[in-house]
Amino acid sequence: MTILFAPSEGKKSGGTLPPIAKDAFCFPNLYSYREEVIKKYNNFLLNASNEELKKLFGVKDEKLIEHYKTDIFTLNSMKAVERYDGVAYTYLDYENLSEKAQQYIDDNLIIFSNLFGPICAKDRVPEYKLKQAEKIGEFAPEKFYKEHFSNELDAYLETNGPIVDLR
Repeated sequence: MTILFAPSEGKKSGGTLPPIAKDAFCFPNLYSYREEVIKKYNNFLLNASNEELKKLFGVKDEKLIEHYKTDIFTLNSMKAVERYDGVAYTYLDYENLSEKAQQYIDDNLIIFSNLFGPICAKDRVPEYKLKQAEKIGEFAPEKFYKEHFSNELDAYLETNGPIVDLR
């Protein structure tokens, strides 16, 4: 069984795992596409005006702009299922599940991240900010991921039993 989850705009800070790299994500054969999006985000992050970043992040606080204006490839990470902090994640209560239940979630939960595309619960992600459905400049990550990940994701879902779509 595969469980499909939406991301959350809220994210927990920190992380003790290494920064992102090819081994941080499921679907490693598609990492070059994922990396292309992350590089576009990172480049925009490091070169955009504060007004452009306010729109990208969906925030107005200048301190938050500075907090998120960091090279994403240098940030420590944590498991995706632990990074996101929304209602569904609160109810999942991953931290209080048994080790066996956590392993099941790690292996069977796919999160549809706006920045990273389809990721597994155990994938490593840094702290970042991207408003839901926001473009990175003129670039639309969701369209890019749909084009480049759909076939692989469909094949994965076909071979991994029933699907529970909680998006």
